[in-house]
Amino acid sequence: MNTKFIDKPFVAPAIVLAVAILLSFIFIANAVKNIKATENAITVTGSAKERVESDVGKVYGSYERQTPRDLLASGYKRVGEDKTAIEKIFTDIGVTKEEVSFAPVSSYEVFDYNYQGVKIEGSGRMVLTQSFTVSSSDLEKIKKVSEAGEAISGKGIFIQLQAPQYLYSKEKLAELRVTLLGKAVEDAKARADVIAKGAGSRVSKIESASSGVVQLLAPDSVNVEDYGSYDTTTVEKDVMVTVKAQFKLR
Repeated sequence: MNTKFIDKPFVAPAIVLAVAILLSFIFIANAVKNIKATENAITVTGSAKERVESDVGKVYGSYERQTPRDLLASGYKRVGEDKTAIEKIFTDIGVTKEEVSFAPVSSYEVFDYNYQGVKIEGSGRMVLTQSFTVSSSDLEKIKKVSEAGEAISGKGIFIQLQAPQYLYSKEKLAELRVTLLGKAVEDAKARADVIAKGAGSRVSKIESASSGVVQLLAPDSVNVEDYGSYDTTTVEKDVMVTVKAQFKLR
């Protein structure tokens, strides 16, 4: 190929434009074929998205104590003291009694083993664990709880705190879903209008529609899943729904 021809001004953009026009003809041709195949009906997918702010936050955590089997009662007492110390720290943060719940203490036995993998006799001890959940609509409070690990560890407590989870309440999500479904149908019709016009037809009425799963995504994310996605790492979220709709043509 003569490279000097390609290097001339406006030649490359003209080639790109020609390809774009060719692809548009192919798109319209496929649309026409689909319309004929469905007997004057067209099926398209529309979507709608809205950004919201989480209104509920949660932090999950647990702490533990190890104790010899013959001192089990003392171990439970220490766990109770740990609970009191943690509650005090949470109260100082502003967490109310209604916002924190503690699960019952669970226990299991562990042993030490020698280099041959043989259990060492008399090495058994009990591990006592208690988990808790802090839930609040005050997201700043949730952030402080998730950062309280250092203060709690300073009391000699072995604690594990998970990253905070930011959620959007079910009631608000249900209301928003209805609104977004309507907008998704409108988007589907707008898409159908474009395709039908290119095929020399006009959209008449909607014949059927089915909604996809709700996606709660991190802002500007495209990480959608077939069974729905629910991002809990960000305070702001994009709520998106899709609708597959079939329109009658005239």
